Amino acid sequence: MKRRSRGYTVVELMMSLAVFATGVTGVIAMERATITSNQQAKNVALANGIAQAWLSQLAADATLWTRTGDVTRTTWLTTITAANDLWQLPVYNVTLQFGPQFDGFGAPVAANGVFCAQIRLTWLYGDKSAQQTSGLAGNGVIRTEVRVFWPRDPTYVVTNDCQNGTKATIDAVTDALGNGSGLYHVVTQAGAVRQP
Repeated sequence: MKRRSRGYTVVELMMSLAVFATGVTGVIAMERATITSNQQAKNVALANGIAQAWLSQLAADATLWTRTGDVTRTTWLTTITAANDLWQLPVYNVTLQFGPQFDGFGAPVAANGVFCAQIRLTWLYGDKSAQQTSGLAGNGVIRTEVRVFWPRDPTYVVTNDCQNGTKATIDAVTDALGNGSGLYHVVTQAGAVRQP
């Protein structure tokens, strides 16, 4: 008796292709999600590094704060006298090559940055000087806060969000960060500097 060799039928081939296609689609979707979350983790790490760099710059700036309470010799702390407890866009310092904008690798740039840093300075303890009438002379403490934000989608952002330091622009950014609109990602860190 002769045995007949059997092959796969068209239905079996189509079913195996369907199972294979479903598996490949799942792997591709998983890879896409992994790439997106890796990019987000990288951006959060960069933003934390930028915030730390700003806190360090403000601490270094505090070394120029004189014993008599004069913060006018400092680069960024001097703005506390004009804008106590308000978010502000710090100026770019050409000498230090440091300012509010940072590129996609976390390096400071003068313009066209991906990340933007804003600072908020608040008196914690006055130094009984021209700026503060309370406290002990030569013993001032300033709370330093830094928020670093970057757009979720660069086409939907507040106009001139990191170029215009006016109150209206900063308030629009603050609203976009706080209202759950999803325009930006944000990282905030706080510290304090003491009068030397």
